[in-house]
Amino acid sequence: MTKSKDQELDYDVVILGGGPSGTAAGLTLLKREEVSVAIVEKSNYSSSRIGESLTPGVRPLLEYLDIWQQFQREQSLESFGSKAAWGSSSPHALDYMFTLHGAGWSLDRVRFDRMLAEVFIERGGDLLSNTHFLKCGQISNNNWEVHVRNSKDIKQKIRCKFLIDATGRAGFLSRHIGVSRTMHDRLVGIGSIGQLSSKNSTLESLILVEACEYGWWYSSPVPGNRISVVLMSDSDIVSQLQATNPERWHLMLNKMKLTSKCASDFNFTEKPKVFASFSSCLQQVGGENWVAVGDAATSHDPLSSTGIPHAIGTGIHGAIVAENSLFSNGKLLESFQQNIHVNFLQYLRTHWQYYKRETRWPESLFWKRRTTPILIDPNSTIKHVKPSSKSTSYDLAFMQTRYSRQLYESCQPGHSVHQIIRAFSNIYPQMPDQQIILGFQELVTNGHIVLGEQMRTNTFD
Repeated sequence: MTKSKDQELDYDVVILGGGPSGTAAGLTLLKREEVSVAIVEKSNYSSSRIGESLTPGVRPLLEYLDIWQQFQREQSLESFGSKAAWGSSSPHALDYMFTLHGAGWSLDRVRFDRMLAEVFIERGGDLLSNTHFLKCGQISNNNWEVHVRNSKDIKQKIRCKFLIDATGRAGFLSRHIGVSRTMHDRLVGIGSIGQLSSKNSTLESLILVEACEYGWWYSSPVPGNRISVVLMSDSDIVSQLQATNPERWHLMLNKMKLTSKCASDFNFTEKPKVFASFSSCLQQVGGENWVAVGDAATSHDPLSSTGIPHAIGTGIHGAIVAENSLFSNGKLLESFQQNIHVNFLQYLRTHWQYYKRETRWPESLFWKRRTTPILIDPNSTIKHVKPSSKSTSYDLAFMQTRYSRQLYESCQPGHSVHQIIRAFSNIYPQMPDQQIILGFQELVTNGHIVLGEQMRTNTFD
């Protein structure tokens, strides 16, 4: 790090966000001694985090970052598998003992994130904690000028050659520079951590997932004789159920046969916290001297158990893209973006197939959104559009009312389904095609639109 003449900080790379993806990127860059790196992190790594688990396959990533041994010393609570009451009220087990890398781990997330940050500092990186990103812009030679504010309300400018967005689903950099994010659902988590109430009680080292009519519950052991319990559902359903209310949350938990039993010996003193868990993908994961990593690039449903491995893996690869831009031809960005998008499409296919296994609540809004097939022919033409009135409801399962009304109003007799979907997608690039198609299909099912041909099973690629 150097200081310019007007006392502004200068680095080769600035990373916005000091979570696992940001620190993984920083540790990868610091493998080259000549690279100066700073991380801008809004927290000080002291706030409690809902517990998470790591699958055994994360070990090669931690070994690459040369932190495997330290991780083993600091995170000693092994997890030997998971149980899922999914598609049935009876739980089915997945045992980590039979995987290549052995047991997984139940994490103390605060300690894990702090460990990564401390190692980053030890290896020569600068960590600007309690510091908020304000804005940024490209200056001469496409370098960046980043404006931040620390906990003492002091504003500062940082200049760098390359910028990495590791700010999670919020994607502060991509939003600031106007890159669209495609949102595939409205999933949120409402969770709390409980403390074991009796020394005579035992903490089961298994993760439990239990599906219900309005979503699913997740419970996982946390170091320190604690347990993390989380309800996963869509934001509008959560609002309707008032699930963020502590009393309501506990009442709903107590009605869950398996999860309530798992959590029965624990005291929950903290108010349940709400956090975003939606699946999303940036349409452009990088550009001239910048790249997005972790959830800032693509975010996954927690059900996939890929959160931290995805964060660390993309953080490492994003750092290699930055190195390639700084010291070579910068052509790695294209392959990185292609790989991100291909992997996300594969994730969506797997995600769809897994949710389809749960068939107990076909009329539930939560499950309908995740299991309804596309049954409409893209080549069908619109025969008739039913006139609207003030009493007409456009409240759809797959689309918010303001969008569904606009979709309806864009429909004209004689136009094909494909034309309508493509035109609407161009206006709202943040909305996935599947969601628009299902919304249109629901307008047809509800009688708002009449097609010239019967709906039939079809692929809508």
